[in-house]
Amino acid sequence: WRVLREGVCFKRLSGYVNEMDELSKSDIRDFQARRLEEVVRRSYHSVIFYKGLFDSIGIDFKNRFTFEDFLKIPFLTRERLLQNPGDFISNHAIRLFLRKTGTGGTTGAPVTLYRDWYSVNFETAVLWKQRNWAGVKYGDKKATLRGEFVIDGSVKKPPFWKYDRFGGELILSSYHISKDTARYYVDELKR
Repeated sequence: WRVLREGVCFKRLSGYVNEMDELSKSDIRDFQARRLEEVVRRSYHSVIFYKGLFDSIGIDFKNRFTFEDFLKIPFLTRERLLQNPGDFISNHAIRLFLRKTGTGGTTGAPVTLYRDWYSVNFETAVLWKQRNWAGVKYGDKKATLRGEFVIDGSVKKPPFWKYDRFGGELILSSYHISKDTARYYVDELKR
């Protein structure tokens, strides 16, 4: 798992993410506009839902994608994601290599999502850039508390975390922390 998450693709993307610091605001805006157009065009050509949506709202991909076209795209709702999740998987995706993830359902029904290894590596590269800004270096021990299912949501007694020995990371469940459980988190962090 770690080789896929922090391998060659991760290293390439880390360099790419770090180079972004050297761009001017204008260069960043140009880059964002180009990438947005690439993502939207790719979505149109490879994702059933977006092909239908873009056709229905009149986005013409024979011309350059504009900011006005972007403003036509409606917000994606939880309900739409739940209707037919398979409509959101790119036909270019190798399903064997998709990573299943999702939302916790704290504001409604949980939503299952699928990510490819490129998105996992990109997120990891950005995460390490932020850690480096905070002075955390690769190999340092660290604790992470974020919206990630670490253990089953029905668990009522500690541990509410898992330890990634290879990454030197204590991963704490944000879904289980409360006034009643906070002392367990503090005790584990002190260990």
